[in-house]
Amino acid sequence: MTVPRKTSIQAYQQIKNSGLLAKRRLEVYSWLFDHGPATASEIENGMKRRHANKRLSELRDQGVVEEVGQKICMVSGYEVILWDVTGLLPKPFKKSSQTKSSRLEAENRRLKGLLQQALDLIEHLKRTA
Repeated sequence: MTVPRKTSIQAYQQIKNSGLLAKRRLEVYSWLFDHGPATASEIENGMKRRHANKRLSELRDQGVVEEVGQKICMVSGYEVILWDVTGLLPKPFKKSSQTKSSRLEAENRRLKGLLQQALDLIEHLKRTA
């Protein structure tokens, strides 16, 4: 069964010709436009390239692909998500302005604060028991 496509050829051409998507995202988007709907494993198999899941998540966040159902994947044999293009132009991709190191430092400070709160609570319970 083929899922009806909502794809706008005009939107596809604008995305393809304008540089609205990064190179790897455009490769996955173009393959899906030409061959979709498809599963992530089918895309990887067809493109002879790995990591389609990550690109699909990014493309979904930008609004240019969507989950259109589930099917038994021809590659994996499992019931998985079926993806297709939307026909919309991409929303700007939001990338964190923080470095990985600064995010880890902030999380470390947050966890130390939680640990201190727990230790303070234990000390308080000991004194009141």
